[in-house]
Order: sequence, then C-alpha cells, then structure tokens
Amino acid sequence: PKLEHLPKYLSKYRHLTLGESILPTGKVQGVTSPIIEQCLNVADIVVLEADGAAGKSIKAPEDWEPVLPEMADLVIPVVGLDCIDRQANSDTVFRLECFLRVTGLKQGQTITPQVIGRLLAHPQGSLKNVPVTAAVVPYLNKLDMIKDETILQEIIETAFSLSLGRINKGAAGQLRERFDVKLILPIQNKFT
Repeated sequence: PKLEHLPKYLSKYRHLTLGESILPTGKVQGVTSPIIEQCLNVADIVVLEADGAAGKSIKAPEDWEPVLPEMADLVIPVVGLDCIDRQANSDTVFRLECFLRVTGLKQGQTITPQVIGRLLAHPQGSLKNVPVTAAVVPYLNKLDMIKDETILQEIIETAFSLSLGRINKGAAGQLRERFDVKLILPIQNKFT
C-alpha cells in the first residue's frame, strides 16, 4: 500500500509481488496502470500476469481478457505442449467456446501444432489486446512432455506466417523440474 517504500523493499528482497488485495479465492487482485507506471520508475523489470488458464495448458481469452496495459513492451503467451494430440474439450482447454471460435476447431477434434500456431497468431487469440508496439514471444512450456522437437518449429512457423510479422520467434522449455529454454526462430529450422 505504501509505494514510497518500494525502492527500499526492492533493494532488500529483489523481487516483490504487488496487488490491490488478496481475494477470498487466494488470488491477488491486479493493480492499476498508475501503480504499474510507478513501479516502472523504480524497478528494472515489471512482470504482469494478464490472465490465467485455471491450470489448463491452453486457452483463448474471454471478451474482457487479457487486461494488458498500453505500456507493455513484451507479451509472452504461454501454451503447455502437453495439449498436443489431445481432444479440444473442457478437460483440456480453458474457455473452450472461445478457443473453438478462434481456432476453427470443433469440440472433440485434435489439437495440433498448427492449431496452436493459429491461436498464437489470431487477433482474438494470443494477440488480443496486445499493444502494437509490444514484442510478442510465445513460450511453449512442458518441453519435457514431447518427444519430437520439430513440433516447436511447426508451431512458430504457423504463428509467424499468420501473425503478419507480430511473432518472429518463440521460446520453449520447462519450468517445473529445471529451467531450460530454447529459442525458436522461424524459417531457419534451428534451435539455440
């Protein structure tokens, strides 16, 4: 509540989580743009969670999502790779109706790398409400869950070709057991 103490807390803890309040569900209620601007004046990096996926690996945004401030300069849509080859249904997908509308799938059809690429590149999917000046770098999580890493290239190639230049690279890795990230560049067929 006292942002004048923010520099002192940052130097002591190096990482802070801010919110307006803690909701009865245990989630932190987000802060307003003026507070974000104050944080940008003090912190090296400010990370915002724009929307969640209720623990599911893939989602499409509802009408009011995501809430992204205009000053965002990097947006990282996250997809769990364990959704590949699974059926598009409410067990697999959060906001199923939105996902079906954006990707063109029918309920029960298989989620493929191309479907993920379409979601990432769609203006009502992962590009929804992204400021035009922001870079977009999708993060493909749960890399340890797939056997064939050429899938990564298929996803980013599809997103690249459909996003009109908004997505020109991606990253993949896993965040649970260890932090291991690969950069994926379209067309070049390389991982670094």
